[in-house]
Amino acid sequence: MCSALGMRKLCIAKFAFQTDKTRIATLLLCRDGSGLVYPFLNARGSHHSSSH
Repeated sequence: MCSALGMRKLCIAKFAFQTDKTRIATLLLCRDGSGLVYPFLNARGSHHSSSH
């Protein structure tokens, strides 16, 4: 579930794509200090520890 701020960010990105102002968007979906893991990438560590 997205927060209100997250939904606004998604709407801005959607609008940018619809108006052809960009072809690339980067959104932070969780805190970079989270323990989120990416098993589909074969990344064994959490996001934070794997990023540096």
